[in-house]
Parts: sequence; structure tokens; C-alpha cells
Amino acid sequence: MFAKLQKIADSPGCGYYTLGVVAEYVEIKVLQGTWAQDRLLVAHACPELPRKEFSPHAGTLRSFTLGDVHRLELHRDNFYGIEILRSLGSDSEAPPDFFSIRVDPADSAVEVAPPTRGLKRMADAARI
Repeated sequence: MFAKLQKIADSPGCGYYTLGVVAEYVEIKVLQGTWAQDRLLVAHACPELPRKEFSPHAGTLRSFTLGDVHRLELHRDNFYGIEILRSLGSDSEAPPDFFSIRVDPADSAVEVAPPTRGLKRMADAARI
């Protein structure tokens, strides 16, 4: 899926916990599956970190910048165990539609294959 980042809250930073925020995306182009709404809410873990620094499998995006278009791999399950930060009175009170698995700049030539085995390992690790 491709989508344009419209809003994202500041994160205080990850440490002992995997903290994340809910980002709002618009101008959505679906590559697989379906999405019929005009906006998409995605939880991103540790958004202050480049994706490769957060996890070797989390993509190549270096920073979240408003207005940028991202190529997103999303999942309904919270494989990374993200603790979502919420700020009172903002749109971030809404639960995420999805959790990000991988985020790349839209213009990067990234071959995307479903990381089925990796997701299973992440899900198994999350149960421990």
C-alpha cells in the first residue's frame, strides 16, 4: 500500500518498552487487499528511529516527515508489542486500523514479499 503521511505525534523515545504512536495517512493506493476509507490510522513503533535501527526487517525509511508518501506493509496484529501513546484531545485517541510491519519511502525500489516466517517468529516471541 502507498499512502501520504498527514499527521504523526511526537514520541518520547523507546527504551525498556516499545513505544509507538498512531499516524494518519491519506491519498491511499492499495496494492493488495482492500481499503475503502479516505484515511488510514497506522501504529508505528519507535518512530524517532530509522526503521532499520528499530528492526532489520522494518524497512528503509530514515524518518517520518509530514507530506511524504510511504510504501507500507501492515498487519492487524501487534507483532512488535507496541505500547501506543495517546495525547488527550487529539485524533490519536482513535485505535489504529493496522500496525506497521515495514515502512519504505515510496520512491525506493524495494522488492516486497510477505515475510510469513518472520511474522510467525515475531508472534512466537511476543508470546514468551
